[in-house]
Amino acid sequence: MTGSAPLTSAEMVQPLRGELDEHMAVERQLLSARLAHAERLGDLGWAEWHLHSGESTWSDHAYAIFGRDPVEGPIGLRDLVGHVEPQDRALVDGLLRSVVDLAEPGQAEFRIRRRGEIRNVRAALDPVMSGGRAAVHGVIQDVTGRRRAEQIASESRRQLLEVRERAAQQQR
Repeated sequence: MTGSAPLTSAEMVQPLRGELDEHMAVERQLLSARLAHAERLGDLGWAEWHLHSGESTWSDHAYAIFGRDPVEGPIGLRDLVGHVEPQDRALVDGLLRSVVDLAEPGQAEFRIRRRGEIRNVRAALDPVMSGGRAAVHGVIQDVTGRRRAEQIASESRRQLLEVRERAAQQQR
């Protein structure tokens, strides 16, 4: 016998708690890396706006979508309309009223200007009530590439129809 007192349950659990904390830290890092990768692949970002405090949090890719330096901080929910192209401001204003005032989820596609270039952005916003705090969660996607591809396909179809029409006229 060594003469030492038996370990208490707290002493026995302490090494396991350390291992668990280390494992959870690694899992958080992996999850964060996976989320960042998914954001880049889908050209997606997320945002959270707390309605009472005015505090906002954005993912790194949300800043990239808006062409905004993270040092500037996120755009406030009520200031979002000011960053939208004038033709789409009424649409975004209606979306925000629906989400904030009526507590209804909504989505809209609108245009923003990023570094002088017009970008098409889709935003899906959800009102959230948690622990007495009202917030809006949003997923933002840059759909500019998709819209450009649709325009190219549409123009190609139009040109094909013109060529067919001219060929039919020449045959006659």
